[in-house]
Amino acid sequence: MARSYVGSYDLGSQSDESYHFERLHIEPIYDAFICPLTKQIMHDPVTLENGQTFEREGIEKWFKECKESGKKLLCPLTLKELRSTEMNPSIALQNTIEEWNARNEAIQLDMAQKSLYLTSPENEIMQSLKFV
Repeated sequence: MARSYVGSYDLGSQSDESYHFERLHIEPIYDAFICPLTKQIMHDPVTLENGQTFEREGIEKWFKECKESGKKLLCPLTLKELRSTEMNPSIALQNTIEEWNARNEAIQLDMAQKSLYLTSPENEIMQSLKFV
């Protein structure tokens, strides 16, 4: 199911104004793009033996914490025991997320370009320039 994940991903050190500009023009994101552990858009999604998908770094941290605390190896979503820490790259999901990112960047650049007119309000021009 698609939903707008306005501001739910890492925009780095951008100002509130450029952040607001991006929020206004972002293409909706699918829930499947978000890691249930990190709550961020996945860059390196991996799937466990039970079919659940996580950001590699997030699930590796989970596994490490389980091991260090002496707990059983559990899936953080289902809380069911896992037999292994094997992770399979989710290449199709990774490609889809990369395509989504590229589309969003193209849309945002297009919107920024359209705002760069002498007749545009100064604050809109400044937001566009900050984005570009």
